Amino acid sequence: MPLFTRTNVPSLIGITCAVIIFGIAGFFHLGQFETADEHLWKYDRVPQYWQALAARDWAKTYINDKPGVTVALFSGIGLLYEPNPNATQFAPHPHSTSDDAPSFKKYDTIKSEAVNVAFRAPIIILGMLTIIGIFLLLRIAFDTRVAALAALLIGTNPILIGMSQIINPDAFFWMFGALGIAAYLALVRTSATRYVLLTGIFTGFALLSKYTSFTLFVFYILISISALLFDKPLKKTTIATYVTTFTIRLSAIAAIAFSTFIIFLPASIARPEIILRGIGQFLPEGRAVPVVLALMAVIIGAWYILTRYGERILHTLRTYAMHSAVVVSMLFLGTIGFALLNTWTGQRIIPFDNLRGAVYANEPARFNFKPYIHSTAKKEKRVKAYFTNAYPLTFSLTPIIFFSAILGGAWFTLHRRHANQRIRIFFVTLATFTLIYLLLTVKAKVIINVRYTILLYPLFAILAALVIDHLVTRYSARIHHATSWTLAILLLIGAGTLWHIAPFYFSYATNLLPRAFSIHDSWGHGGYEAAQYLNNLPNAQDLIIYSNSSAPCRFFVGTCLTSRKIDLAVVTPDYFVMNKRDILKERNRIILLNNPEPEKDANYYIDNLSTKAIWRLDILNRPTNFVSIIPYERPH
Repeated sequence: MPLFTRTNVPSLIGITCAVIIFGIAGFFHLGQFETADEHLWKYDRVPQYWQALAARDWAKTYINDKPGVTVALFSGIGLLYEPNPNATQFAPHPHSTSDDAPSFKKYDTIKSEAVNVAFRAPIIILGMLTIIGIFLLLRIAFDTRVAALAALLIGTNPILIGMSQIINPDAFFWMFGALGIAAYLALVRTSATRYVLLTGIFTGFALLSKYTSFTLFVFYILISISALLFDKPLKKTTIATYVTTFTIRLSAIAAIAFSTFIIFLPASIARPEIILRGIGQFLPEGRAVPVVLALMAVIIGAWYILTRYGERILHTLRTYAMHSAVVVSMLFLGTIGFALLNTWTGQRIIPFDNLRGAVYANEPARFNFKPYIHSTAKKEKRVKAYFTNAYPLTFSLTPIIFFSAILGGAWFTLHRRHANQRIRIFFVTLATFTLIYLLLTVKAKVIINVRYTILLYPLFAILAALVIDHLVTRYSARIHHATSWTLAILLLIGAGTLWHIAPFYFSYATNLLPRAFSIHDSWGHGGYEAAQYLNNLPNAQDLIIYSNSSAPCRFFVGTCLTSRKIDLAVVTPDYFVMNKRDILKERNRIILLNNPEPEKDANYYIDNLSTKAIWRLDILNRPTNFVSIIPYERPH
């Protein structure tokens, strides 16, 4: 079908605006923040990958357990600007030659910003191309208007823009994961071989980004089952042929994906267990291989049974398909609904924020639910962990996506009079996928934040686009230029939201979340602003600060202490820079040695943070997500 037609003009303008808005928002403030772990990628892992390739030291291409290879492939373009960033990140300071001096660091602030832009700009550009790719693929899977609506909602999504500004595997996971799903949807619609190839390649790059991409195969299976149950695609073929074709396609996608994985991660040739680590994260240690073999046996057995008794089984399944859709929808809506109601009533039933805080307190030793979920009342605690993990997703969806995708999707799925098959297939698939994902995270005892659910945001955007398209179709006869008006309104709302929360896109939370709560901690945001305040103080270059995060230090013209054990007989800090995570992580709090006033320890400064801080930034006006500067009180 031709792309450039008169009826497609509003959609093409909409997608163009979405890409431009994504780029403008993404490049804004791009060098002026530093998040957790980014320094590990810029200065160590990315250079290691390319050095390993150059030296043909294939084992060292395994740079991280994510595995995060796409970070090296794309952010590594920044090495063309700065070939050796680790050697140029620091500036000289007076104590640099003193062996017995405490550990000091003084960063080259200009270099900090420049290197950030160099390594992050390729991610933003790739994100813009991803939006175009999703549009082109969804246009095949659905139609031009749905594709434009989905691309627009993705391109103006604060969480996706914020994630795309960060040098992290999750930035690439959402892009290649969403492209893989869009390509698979096009495959379901057309059965064209080229979409098998595209799905496999995108899935392979998603796996190179993050092992969690193994869950993409779950989505592929679910969407195919939903299409079979609700769309009745067997007009010209039998169930045996359908199942055989599906098995061959999925096997081909897996073969292409793993081939892509092996090509760009040569370490996996010498160590094949690297490939299975994605599945292993949800299993007891050493169980990945047996489970994979068992899954293959189940698939072969299911294929055999379905090819022989498929017609009878399919008839039975279709008889109860709608009942299954109701059950899945109720479980999904119940999960989201409980997260809403529990939060709106002050988190009295399950203290989401306190549970998440308790997990952060164990970081970095145990950043998970393992200390919380133990033999005593295990079932009850698993239930609490499940709903706690649903909490960030619930309150990080934009209102348009939330009401369109979740409420609209459920309505047009379950209401027989107004049912829409496209919405029903996608809603049931996405609801089931989300429930399975939440259950797997509890099984793995993982604490979820918005990074860990990043793939769900483009999927909910697609579902919202289907719902909005359905509404536009129903009322287009009454509203002149309904498509143009819809796209214009969504663009204005999306751009307005981004303008209002800039530059803290990744800290976005919907207004449905009461101000007393937060689903984020600062995660490096606000550190630049704290540094600018300090830089404007008299004699800023002579000041010494301590921050548990390197974020303020990289933009501060003075000197940073790098050890939390501060010997006051050797050095006296001028200020402490603290954020929410610093307070939660009790094990990483400062220790003041040779302190002439022992009562003024770390707890003293934390307890008096609200009254003695000389500067404070509440990220997006949420008091529980802050960065503060508090002066060290010198003894009289």
